[in-house]
Amino acid sequence: MTNEIVENELYLEHTAKKLKLAIVSFPMRPGFADYMVGLCKGLSSHFELQLYISHSYEASYEQYFPASTFAFGRTRHLALDYPRFVLAVLKNKPDICLFQAWIKLPLLDAMIIRFLRTLGYRCFVTVHDAAPHEQKWWHSVTIPIFFKSFDGGICHSNKAIDVLRKLGVRTPLTKIPHGVLDHYQKSSINKEQISLPPIANDPLAFVILFFGHVTRRKGIIHLVAALKLIASDHPVKLIVAGKFALSQRDLSVIERMADERVILINKLISFAEVRPLFDLSHCVVLPYLEGTTSGVLKLAMAFSKPIVSTPIGDVEEVLNSNQYIAIPEYKGSDAEFEAGIASAILAAKERHIEMKQHMEALRADYSWENAGSAYANFLASPRRKRSK
Repeated sequence: MTNEIVENELYLEHTAKKLKLAIVSFPMRPGFADYMVGLCKGLSSHFELQLYISHSYEASYEQYFPASTFAFGRTRHLALDYPRFVLAVLKNKPDICLFQAWIKLPLLDAMIIRFLRTLGYRCFVTVHDAAPHEQKWWHSVTIPIFFKSFDGGICHSNKAIDVLRKLGVRTPLTKIPHGVLDHYQKSSINKEQISLPPIANDPLAFVILFFGHVTRRKGIIHLVAALKLIASDHPVKLIVAGKFALSQRDLSVIERMADERVILINKLISFAEVRPLFDLSHCVVLPYLEGTTSGVLKLAMAFSKPIVSTPIGDVEEVLNSNQYIAIPEYKGSDAEFEAGIASAILAAKERHIEMKQHMEALRADYSWENAGSAYANFLASPRRKRSK
C-alpha cells in the first residue's frame, strides 16, 4: 500500500468503516439484473449498499438484492423520477455513486452526475457497452459527454477502454473482468415456471446454444445458414433461445432456412428456464458481428460450456484455445463467414469434452469476490488525474 493511498482521507475512512455505496441502474432486464446479482454479492462485504433501481426485473431475482433505497417507476414516469432520484441521493448521502448505465437520456444524466460531483459526491460508471448497439447520429456527441462526466469508469475488457479512448474520454478507467453468473446453478428450479417447447434429448446429437436477445448484429442469420453447410452425417442441433428483435424480413429468412435441426424459442427466457437450456447444450455459440462484452459468455463459464465465438469484446482476453474455438471475424463475405462458423462448430464437436474440463478450471479466476475487491480498491482509492 503506497503512502499516497494511506494519506488519502477517503481510503482511510474506508478501512475504518464501510462507506455507503449507491448503485444506480434503471435498466433491470435480464443481463443487467444478472450482473447486479453478482455485483451486490461482491461489494456487500466492502460497502454499505444503497440500491437505486427499477423493479422491472423478474420476481426470482428479489432474493439476491438488499432492500432498495429508491425505486424508479416506468419510463413514462421519468420526468418525475429524475428529481426524485436526486433528492433521494441528497437525503441518503452515499459516499460514492456507481452507475450501471445512463438512466435514459445520456445528456441529462451527465448534467445530474456533474451536479452531484460539485456537491462532493464521487461518481463512477460500469461500462457494459461503450456505445449503444443501435446508434443515432447524436450519440457521437452525447455518449462521450456522459462518460466524461465521471470520476472513473470500470470496463470489462481492454477493447472497451480502447473504444472510449477513441471517443475522447480521458476519465480514469480500469479493467475489472465480468464475474461468472453462477447464481443460476445454485438456485432451485421451479418447474411450474418453465414453459419451453419439448426438446428431444438425442444422445447422439451435438447441441449448440445461441442464447439471449436475438438481433441481427449477433450473427443469427449467418448461424442458421451455416448449419445448412454441415452434412447430415454430423448430428448437430441448434437451439436459439431468446426474445427475437428482428425485422419481419429477417425473421422470415431464418424461419425459411431453419430445418428440423433448428429449434427456435422466440420468447423472453424466464429465470427458471436458463439452467435447463444450458444443461441440454454441449457448447454455446456467439457468432457476433460486433460487441464490447458478453454476459452470455459468463453464463457459459458458469455452466462450464465451451465457446464457439468471433473475437468480440473480452472473449480473447478471458479464453484461450483450450476453452473456445474462434470463428474468423466477418469481413464482408457471407459465404466465407458462414463456412467459418460451420468449421468452428465441427471443431468444437470433436473437442468439447476436453474444452469443458478447461472451462471448469477457469471459473475461480472470475469470482465475484475477486471482482468486488477490485471494485473496492478502485472506488475508494485516491482521486486519479485524467489522462492526457
